[in-house]
Amino acid sequence: MEMAPGLTREVGSFVVRTSYQDFPGECLRIARRCLIDGIGLVISGSTDEPSILLRRYLESLGGKPESSVLGTKLKATA
Repeated sequence: MEMAPGLTREVGSFVVRTSYQDFPGECLRIARRCLIDGIGLVISGSTDEPSILLRRYLESLGGKPESSVLGTKLKATA
């Protein structure tokens, strides 16, 4: 999918000029709830078989341990 020219620049400019105060309270409340829900899902799924397999794969890649893998003590390369 090809993006329209300047779209990345426009999105970047929006992000730079937007502050926390620009968001309505309801938007922030929903965002907090979604973030907490997402973290809960990560933690609860961290012991499932697909997560274990993914951790083994990440460990096999080696590299600099610079990024936390949520729900685990593992650090992986970025």
